[in-house]
Amino acid sequence: MDREERKLKITRTFNTAWAALLMAVGTATARSAEGWVVLPTASPNITFSVDLHSVRRDGPRVKFWERLTYVRPEHTDAASGKWIKEKKVHRVMDCERHSQGFIYGALYAEDGAFIESTALDQSRLQMAPIPPGTLAEKELELVCGASDGK
Repeated sequence: MDREERKLKITRTFNTAWAALLMAVGTATARSAEGWVVLPTASPNITFSVDLHSVRRDGPRVKFWERLTYVRPEHTDAASGKWIKEKKVHRVMDCERHSQGFIYGALYAEDGAFIESTALDQSRLQMAPIPPGTLAEKELELVCGASDGK
């Protein structure tokens, strides 16, 4: 397969995945009062979602809530020994620089009980590049598009 054929194949694959994501977003948003939209992951044990109703834009940066839920918990919290069922993060993404960080993160146990959290001042926010072809890149495309005009 030559270079042009590979590029065309990659473009077709991306367009198909993007169309499926947009359909999922439309369906999930219509059904969800909170605005949580599920993004596909490579693991059948993980449900990853973004709350589109929480998206807030401040210049090139977008803040929103994301949630990662394990169907079957895989990890325990080192301090408490409790199984981690869910992680909620107040995420920050820079739409222009394609970078991300967080200002708050919390862990919850299988029974929904709070385990622990981490909160950062805006001044301590550390942004890291978003690698191409990752779930984070899809998340960036979703939230930066959702924040247009806000």
